[in-house]
Amino acid sequence: MLLSRPVKGARGPLHPQKRARGAVQPMSTPAGQSYRLADFLEQYGRATRHLERVPPLFWKAAIQHSGAEASKALANAALHRGMTQTACLLFARAGSYTKIGAILAQSRRLDEALTMYEKAANAGDFAAVRAAIKLLTNRRRVAEALEWYERAVAAGDLHALASAGRFLSRVGRLDEALTWYERAAATGNGYAFSTAADDLARAGRLDEALTWYERAAATDDLALQTAAGHLVKAGRLDDARAWYARAASADTSSAFLLSALVLSISGDRLDEALLWYERAATAGHPRALQTAAEHLVEAGRLDEALTWYERAAAAGTHDALQTAADKLVEGGQLNEALLWYEKAATAGHPVALHTAAEHLAEAGRLDEALTWYERAVTVSRPRFTGAAHRLAKAGRLDEALTWFEREATTTGNSYVFLVAAKELAEAGRLDEALTWYERAAAHGFTDAIQAAGDCLAEAGRLDEALTWYERAAISGERRVLVQAASHLEAAGRQEEAFAWYERATRMPAVEAPGQGKLRFGPSGIPDPAKEGFIALRALGRHNDAEALRLYGWDPRGHIADPWDLTSLQNALQPGQLDS
Repeated sequence: MLLSRPVKGARGPLHPQKRARGAVQPMSTPAGQSYRLADFLEQYGRATRHLERVPPLFWKAAIQHSGAEASKALANAALHRGMTQTACLLFARAGSYTKIGAILAQSRRLDEALTMYEKAANAGDFAAVRAAIKLLTNRRRVAEALEWYERAVAAGDLHALASAGRFLSRVGRLDEALTWYERAAATGNGYAFSTAADDLARAGRLDEALTWYERAAATDDLALQTAAGHLVKAGRLDDARAWYARAASADTSSAFLLSALVLSISGDRLDEALLWYERAATAGHPRALQTAAEHLVEAGRLDEALTWYERAAAAGTHDALQTAADKLVEGGQLNEALLWYEKAATAGHPVALHTAAEHLAEAGRLDEALTWYERAVTVSRPRFTGAAHRLAKAGRLDEALTWFEREATTTGNSYVFLVAAKELAEAGRLDEALTWYERAAAHGFTDAIQAAGDCLAEAGRLDEALTWYERAAISGERRVLVQAASHLEAAGRQEEAFAWYERATRMPAVEAPGQGKLRFGPSGIPDPAKEGFIALRALGRHNDAEALRLYGWDPRGHIADPWDLTSLQNALQPGQLDS
């Protein structure tokens, strides 16, 4: 074969594939040989065809002939291109009616979405029931939501009973919610009592809540303590102490700790509470020492608190020393705090060095802070960006760039190229910033190209900015067309702005490599259609923008004609989308 011949010593465009020993030769392979496309051609094709629209005939053939698994994959590809009708047709071919419902719901075609969820649920897809419940509860369509909750229960999802109760409570129908909680508890859901009690307590119906906490106590170990906490908040301290005592009846040390908590909250009995914290610590609750320290700080008794923090650290409460240092900073005692940060670092908490550096920088003592930053990067995971940002903020940008370089070199964090570029741009050193934006783009941060364009546009160098926007558009970023158009519009260059907006409406929607979960904007517009929607509105084509939101793009790159479930069914083979 001519195409398989070497070219100047290199492999030809096609090269023969070796067949594994014992493999069966496909009947369709000419002359008993299969070929593989040369790597350089495959890479070139992927790069150059990335922005080319997939031919409409391909999508038509896929809808008519693809199998179930292929249909799902192609449906997702169509959806990531904003082609919602094509995606729905392919999902229908695969029998994925829940997916169609989700597309319709995101496009705010709610009743049609529910029709698809109904079809999927009837086919045994329980995910459709959950999706319908989510849709209806978000829209607060209470009666319909409850019908779907009942369907969920009938399908064996007993957790739906408590979920319905929580939903009714959120919409202010608490008495109805209690009925659903009762049903949930009757199925063995012991936490339904606690949830009902929590809802009653939040609604200010504390005495009723206590009854439900009482019922919950048999299965929820925290129910009694939670009830006591609500009583404390209500100022009913004697009642709270009784509930805490019941909660701790099986654990004397907990009784000490809970009694101390009640006393310290009461405010005027802190010294008495300290005795109980002491007893709790002796009985095996070392964190009681730090809790006591925190209450002393709140009472303005910081010097006494430090002694308790020291004891807490000695008893194994690992964050006590740094917490003490933080409290000293809050009290305006930075120099003394540094001694405690030093203690914390010596005790095996190197993050304390970085925290100390941050506080010194915040206090304007940057040169001292740099010493602590240096110590921090030598004893823990290197983090150079903190010092870099502080230096940049202080106007010492050249020093900051050195720290950014160290971050990139030491940790491999190439994102700092983008960060450094922004710092340079904000400092008015735009030409230097462009160099760093180039470095960021070279390491895969394609947003850097648009960011450079934005900086140039904001600096009044709009023609240069357009060059960068063009580069970003080549990579398939439709949004840069809208961004460029908005800058031109602001500069009074209306005709040029409209030309860029028009380009945004015509640009092929492409699927980015490694595309993740598709997002829909607050207007119900999938990301691939969002910029077209914005552009159409900017051009005054509001009806077209609304049509795009409802119907998406078609395979030719035009706004799809209006379609509904009937038209989907007509486009498919008989029986594929029957209601």
